[in-house]
Amino acid sequence: MQTTKIFGTVIGMDRIENYEAINKNLLEAVENDINTINIDTSTEYGFTTDTSDISEISDNLQNHEKFADLFKEITKSLGIFFGKQKYKDADFFITKCWSTYTLKEKYIATHEHVASHFSFTYYAQKTKHHSPLTFYAPKHRLYLPTCSEWHENNFESMSFDCDPGTLLVFPSYLFHGTEKLNLTDTPRVSISGDILLTAKPGVTTESLITHPSAWRQI
Repeated sequence: MQTTKIFGTVIGMDRIENYEAINKNLLEAVENDINTINIDTSTEYGFTTDTSDISEISDNLQNHEKFADLFKEITKSLGIFFGKQKYKDADFFITKCWSTYTLKEKYIATHEHVASHFSFTYYAQKTKHHSPLTFYAPKHRLYLPTCSEWHENNFESMSFDCDPGTLLVFPSYLFHGTEKLNLTDTPRVSISGDILLTAKPGVTTESLITHPSAWRQI
């Protein structure tokens, strides 16, 4: 797991072991069980299962048996990433996970994830002709003029052109998306998920969400 700093925060990148075999089985599941009859082609955006009415597989891929091998490896990589951050008294939960399937002449609109601390994207199918994932600097500040020249101290976006088998971890509040349309006949396929940090069971703190074991549903 490699980490780098962008916009004052940390991004993690790792190559999943045995990704060729994992991707073969993963793509079969995505094609046969998720997308064949469910893709909405009426929009300009890539198809995502978390916004679709799919009863068996929608935004719960982390708990589905057909994705077990992938999440065994993702869990290892995320453990290394969060271990490097040295967070105290915290537990980590993948709260939801979905597939993104970008057909020809579609793209992923710029967005953020508002219900989690961190998010991740795993690349199952991506070619050099597909658009990279681009992150944008947060705009919670007074307007600044456009720069006449971009360099490492003033850049406002950064792109990651990941190969198949790559896992990318990032803070959920970072706006991100694909800048270009998919102009190929090969779908761009990724698996994305959200991660929530809570206090460990029995830990009392004002700065973390209480562990789910203490919650009471109304």
